[in-house]
Amino acid sequence: MKPGWHPRRREVPAHARVVAQPGQWVGEDDPVAVVDYVPGRLTRVPAAGQVAVTPELLAERVLRPPGTHVRPGDALAAAVCLGHPMVSRAPAEGHVAMVSRHLGFIYVREALPVVGAGTPPATVDVFPDLGLPKPVLRECLLVREGDEVQFGQALASLNAIRLWKQAFAPGKAGTSCVAQVNGWVEAIDLDRRTITIRPKETAAFIAAGVPGRVTGVSREGVDIAVRGVRFVGAYGTGGEAVGPLCLGERPEPGTVWARPERVTIGDLTAARDAGVLAVWAASATYEDLRLFLGDRPMGTVSRAGPGPIVVISRGFGDFRLPPAVSEALSGLRGRRALVDGATQLRAGAIRPEMIVVEEDGVEAGNGEGLVGADSGAGSDWPTPGTEPVAAGDHVRCFAGRNLGRTGRAVAAPFHGRLESGLETWLVEVAWSDGGRDAVAARNLARLAPEAPQMGGREHGRDA
Repeated sequence: MKPGWHPRRREVPAHARVVAQPGQWVGEDDPVAVVDYVPGRLTRVPAAGQVAVTPELLAERVLRPPGTHVRPGDALAAAVCLGHPMVSRAPAEGHVAMVSRHLGFIYVREALPVVGAGTPPATVDVFPDLGLPKPVLRECLLVREGDEVQFGQALASLNAIRLWKQAFAPGKAGTSCVAQVNGWVEAIDLDRRTITIRPKETAAFIAAGVPGRVTGVSREGVDIAVRGVRFVGAYGTGGEAVGPLCLGERPEPGTVWARPERVTIGDLTAARDAGVLAVWAASATYEDLRLFLGDRPMGTVSRAGPGPIVVISRGFGDFRLPPAVSEALSGLRGRRALVDGATQLRAGAIRPEMIVVEEDGVEAGNGEGLVGADSGAGSDWPTPGTEPVAAGDHVRCFAGRNLGRTGRAVAAPFHGRLESGLETWLVEVAWSDGGRDAVAARNLARLAPEAPQMGGREHGRDA
């Protein structure tokens, strides 16, 4: 398996400034965008009413389009009504997030300063002017030590108590206290009437994540081509991780743990306890993976939750990796591996992947032909639906009641009708474990000739 160039995309939020340039070589930790602030409170400005126009005409009067940085008092929209100028102004510093043509509002996302490493904890006074006794203060609390809080979130409120509401005369200062930073509640001291928040450190830049060459820049993101060996999986739990590739019986913390055989719930639990970043395994049973994930979603493009990212390379059941793939992984042991577990089983057919980065990839070649290049590594499960199936091809089914089964295409695709009544292109397949079936061509992936099936029977269940 030879290394090739593979595209990766780094999405950037609207409030970030892209600093990468097309053609630039970047390292894993090099910034591609700078974050001036993190998203704060969203303020709704009734701009259509302030400039005396109907909501559908507000967009024509907007002076600062979405994404524009604004300061307090800056004009958001303006119009002239009966000879008088009408102006809608920004109530706070931030950026214009959206203009509603149906409701007539302009939404401004307030700016929050970036919190860097070493920033001291923030202390919030809990109703210092009300003179409440400790039992009442305790009843007012809305958070506990260890809770994560967001900017503007209420930490304590007089509305949280019922028996003492009549004791407070209307008009007294403040009915709630709020968090001034994003972070975690570190301590609650009712004697001093304070809540201490440990700020959440926010990086001032978005890193490339992988070494490579910048091939495209836009407001939505930065495209990077990385050189390495690519392996495509069948199913992943979502999320992205980068770490050294580890092969062995025992998981090592901070690594991508590759397993050439089936992993059990015990293996997955051990990987989570050891601090493994991602698990790349040949197979797993549906029940084990469902038990390991808990409430995390399956079959969607999802973000990783607690525990490592899990990618199943061959499918649900008891399978091993083909010898050629196992040998390739053994030769790449110790190199940095990027695992992306994003999965979409049907629309778009998004498959998880792992790219083992070539250490001297930045210096290799002159960068010609970066976009769309593919080494073909890991073609034991190519992206379904991207290659036509011909008679005699070795195929695997990735959806429906035949999920995970492999076999041979008996003839070329033909137009027919499924049991559901849907008319589509079908392929008659002779399964390796016996029997024949007409399967929708879009549910089949053509396997490489050197990747015969190894291992036990398929699980046969659609995830």
